[in-house]
Amino acid sequence: MPALDGLRGVASLLVLLSHTSNAQFYYFPSLNFSGVGKSGVFLFFLLSSFLLSMPLLESESGIFRKQRILRYWHRRIVRIYPTFTLYLLLALLSSSFFSYIDGYEGKGLPFYLDLEGFWSHFTLQQGEGVTWSIGVEFKFYFLLPFIALFIKWARFVNATFAVFVIVAICIYSQLIIPQSEVLQNDTRVNAYMPVFAFGVLLG
Repeated sequence: MPALDGLRGVASLLVLLSHTSNAQFYYFPSLNFSGVGKSGVFLFFLLSSFLLSMPLLESESGIFRKQRILRYWHRRIVRIYPTFTLYLLLALLSSSFFSYIDGYEGKGLPFYLDLEGFWSHFTLQQGEGVTWSIGVEFKFYFLLPFIALFIKWARFVNATFAVFVIVAICIYSQLIIPQSEVLQNDTRVNAYMPVFAFGVLLG
């Protein structure tokens, strides 16, 4: 869907402009984009849930058929983990290197990371810097086949009932983690479930 690739470009641009503005680097004088990055991330979340839920919901065969679910997981893992692992290894190795230089202890590129931190990031328990959204997305990837299966069952009953189920998922996620308790870059998928659920609804 070329139009959605264009939306991805808009989302990327929002994130880029937000981060450069946060670093006091402005492409245009006095044009401050600080704070708009989260909108770009939400757009990514929405596009992911829409594009991934659509084939699952449209498939005539079972979602959890061996070949289908293996292909789904292979594509999700290959898309994220190789690059994510290299990114974390760079942080780990650079942090180890800087620890031997006076005045640079606790520094690393792109951020400081020790072995314990590496493991907690790799297993998506922690999200330092820009890595928080990786954990959120991947946790949603795990939940999506179950959500899609539930929606397909609800749709057999009634299309309105399927919409009701999606709304119920949103409400339940907000009861677990109200927006007032959401952290700045929260790695808990429930904090963003309404965004993902709306993508499923569109799918």
